[in-house]
Amino acid sequence: MADVKVQSSEALAPPPPRPVRPVVVWSVAGAGALVLQFYVFASWLSTDAAPVIATGVPRSTWVFVIVFQVAMTSAAVFALCYVGRGVIRERRVTIEAALLIGYASCFWQDPITPNYLRVTFYYSSAFVNQGSWGHHIPGWISPNSSVWVEPFFLTGSSYLAMILTAIQGRNAMRWIKRRRPQTNVAGLLFTGWLVVASTDFLLENLFVRTGVYAFPGTIHGLSISGGTIHQVPVYESMTWGLVWATGAAILYFVDDRGQSFVEKGIDSFPLGLRHRGLFKILSCVGVLNLAYIFCFAIPYNLISLHIDPFPEGYPSHLNNGICGVGTPYACPDPGLPMNLPNAPVPPPP
Repeated sequence: MADVKVQSSEALAPPPPRPVRPVVVWSVAGAGALVLQFYVFASWLSTDAAPVIATGVPRSTWVFVIVFQVAMTSAAVFALCYVGRGVIRERRVTIEAALLIGYASCFWQDPITPNYLRVTFYYSSAFVNQGSWGHHIPGWISPNSSVWVEPFFLTGSSYLAMILTAIQGRNAMRWIKRRRPQTNVAGLLFTGWLVVASTDFLLENLFVRTGVYAFPGTIHGLSISGGTIHQVPVYESMTWGLVWATGAAILYFVDDRGQSFVEKGIDSFPLGLRHRGLFKILSCVGVLNLAYIFCFAIPYNLISLHIDPFPEGYPSHLNNGICGVGTPYACPDPGLPMNLPNAPVPPPP
């Protein structure tokens, strides 16, 4: 009888709690990011989406603007074809396809990093644009951002093409592992980050030197050509490189079933390939949007609180009346309080 009682008590015992599947956590984060950006874009398109008209653009800058838009759009088309071929071949949503969509879903955050708290970055209004949705992002502080430019065919295309940089970082980790098999995880991650951060640094300098965009708000001592209109902050590439390296790590670090950490637990769902593909996409959207916020946006905005004075000499197609002379807002300066929406320029000392 005692045995029977023991068996009965065991039968009545509650089942052990189910472990939380990582894919569910990342998917919830991804769904939240999609809902938030839908709100931001809908608010912007229904109110004040309008092009910022370029003035005073040199002929050479027009040439570079056209070249870069065509080049970046071509890179995006190549990325779509490359990833699409893998999807057709495997007849499922590949991790490359999920990452491509994940990076594209970060486009809504593009205004956050340089200008969320204060203006630190200019795009040329010579690019095809409809202004910017930055001030529709909840909590936005930087004033007069409606005249800031978000170039679709440059930045929009670049977010589609970012999967190519993640693949570049993965290939760099594979290369170092072949050359030095003893390299540990930290060394592999550092290699991937170094390669993609260096790529970004070269591109940033190219774009700034050709006059298609600028970093007016930087810490001069932590910038190349600091104190001039060609300055490029080193910490921008260091932090942005972490976002690209996240994608590289997802591609490189897989288990014996070929699954990355964003897919952990997906096999426990009684789902078909189509629904598993949806969870994979949402997971990548969640991971990359979180990486963007915590690895790039937050550090960069905190650094922006300590920037040096803007260099003089930026042309009108870069400043576009965002701040400074002839506008109701002062450009950020260590000697002035932080601008807030609708705050007038402080009187000169």
